[in-house]
Amino acid sequence: MKPMQIIVPAIAVLMSAVAIVPNAGAQNYAQETVPPYPPSVTVLDQQLKNDEVSIAYAYLPKDGKLTIFSGNPEKMSDASALGSVELKAGDHRQLKVPLTNAPEAGTQLWAMVDKGKGDAVVPFSKADERAQQSFKAL
Repeated sequence: MKPMQIIVPAIAVLMSAVAIVPNAGAQNYAQETVPPYPPSVTVLDQQLKNDEVSIAYAYLPKDGKLTIFSGNPEKMSDASALGSVELKAGDHRQLKVPLTNAPEAGTQLWAMVDKGKGDAVVPFSKADERAQQSFKAL
């Protein structure tokens, strides 16, 4: 047998072995647990319709709620909750949050997601600035 006849089958065996390795790695990667995204909310300045705030997007890593506040977001003691909705974990789009008292045009508001129930405000662990967003009632 000539040396070339031995090398060609050996290369074919090596190439098929290399093709198998990436698939095995992909299977292990698919089984890894992906950490949850941080809680977040997206809301734009808006004219209120039917005493409701429209929320473009909200993500909660665990069950919790989305609350609309008036006042200064840096001073929670001065904040007034105007309305909230309880949400299951996951992402939510085009939400409507009914308000108990509709604010006047020009009022600064903010939306916040947290894991509290009822009136309790309990921030998610590892929550950052994406868990709340200021906006204005037009």
